[in-house]
Order: sequence, then C-alpha cells, then structure tokens
Amino acid sequence: MTEPKITNKITLITEASRPYYAVYSNEQEYRLKNYKEQWDGKKMRRSNRYNIYEMEDGTQVKVTEVSRNPNLPTDHKSRFGDSIFVGNVVKWIKAVQW
Repeated sequence: MTEPKITNKITLITEASRPYYAVYSNEQEYRLKNYKEQWDGKKMRRSNRYNIYEMEDGTQVKVTEVSRNPNLPTDHKSRFGDSIFVGNVVKWIKAVQW
C-alpha cells in the first residue's frame, strides 16, 4: 500500500510569520531634531532619528516606522505627506539617534 500524495499545501500563519511593513518619512525623521533628549518621567532618553532594518534579500534600509499592519503605508501617508513605502523587513539592525 502506498502513501497518498497530498496536493494541497497548508500554510500556518503565526505571529512570527507575519510580515513587518516599513515606511520612511523625512518629515518624521526630522520632527524631533530640536528635542535630542526627552524626560520620560524616570530619566532622560535620547530621541531616535531613524532605524536600520534588513530586508529578506539582505539589503539594509533606513526606516522611520515599522508595523505588522498591512495598512501602514496608507495610514502613514495620512500623517506624513512625504511617506514612502520601503517594503517588508525581517530584522532590526540598529537605531540612529540624534
């Protein structure tokens, strides 16, 4: 008796497999330029200018916001007119602060 062949592929979508959508806005990057440090109620914190993330192909990109919400590019554009959809990212590399 031979094993039946399964022709349908089922992909389980887990939290870890959901993509991260990344956007960049020059306006968002420079909005805190004059506020390099802020008091958070406990201590002084430096403001992030932007973050570096890695895409699936290994390319490192500069982004100002990342979310798992697929509507991020549209939502971000409504807040920052110069918003650009960078693509899907898979790994955070570093934050660049003022």
